Amino acid sequence: MPVAKTADGTAVLAQVQWGYNDTIGCYLTLDTQAADFLRSASGDPVVWARDCRPASPHGHVTTGFPLPGWAPSAVGTLRVAVLFVDFPDARANHSTRDEVEDGIPWAENTLEGFSGGRLNVEFVPLHQWLTAEHGWEHYGGSGNWLGTDASQLSVDLAAGKLDFSEIDMVMTVFPSDQFSIATATGLVDAGGRKVPTFRINVRNLAHEGWDERPVSSKNGNTVVHEMLHVLGLTDLYHRGTWTDVYVRPARKPGLKLVAFDF
Repeated sequence: MPVAKTADGTAVLAQVQWGYNDTIGCYLTLDTQAADFLRSASGDPVVWARDCRPASPHGHVTTGFPLPGWAPSAVGTLRVAVLFVDFPDARANHSTRDEVEDGIPWAENTLEGFSGGRLNVEFVPLHQWLTAEHGWEHYGGSGNWLGTDASQLSVDLAAGKLDFSEIDMVMTVFPSDQFSIATATGLVDAGGRKVPTFRINVRNLAHEGWDERPVSSKNGNTVVHEMLHVLGLTDLYHRGTWTDVYVRPARKPGLKLVAFDF
């Protein structure tokens, strides 16, 4: 339940409840105290907007409310299939358990902690390297990064080996001694259902001229980062060209801005 305060944050005005429907978009349900405050400021106790989300330069993730319609719920049980894929020209030289043995438990505990106990994360790993038919560049997307097509590849290779009927998200892992970096979002067809995805280790090290071949299972922070994208949230980097800039909504005549704590 949000708490409405004065803009300087010193006085609590009232409690309000967010709501959303397809007719008016976002709206607030206000108690009498909040309604009286807004009526005195604008003559109208009802505040609404077609879309309350801060505008994102990427268009599909946000820092605000409501979260995108394609995003899984961050309340209840979230079941994440974990699929491991390598390639004839980029074979894994370690086990799938070596790849994620520390990262997955850390990510699970962290996400559930973030939620205050409202989210139950269940990772469902298929512990075998699924080797693609073609070399990795066959599945490379923009800039030779493995993208949604590679996620779909992992689901196709796992067909008959994993039940996707109750899976909410797919995590595709490529070998960390061959690839680096991570990306998120995109939908795959998993047994006739559209499921959001993210990918761990997507950029080929040899292609980038890196001689280092790390193997690390301590990738939990990366898993959490990418999963939060799939839950609808965007990056908020504050450095160089990675800074995401959000446009503050225009202040309408007669309306007073108030701050909200969640």
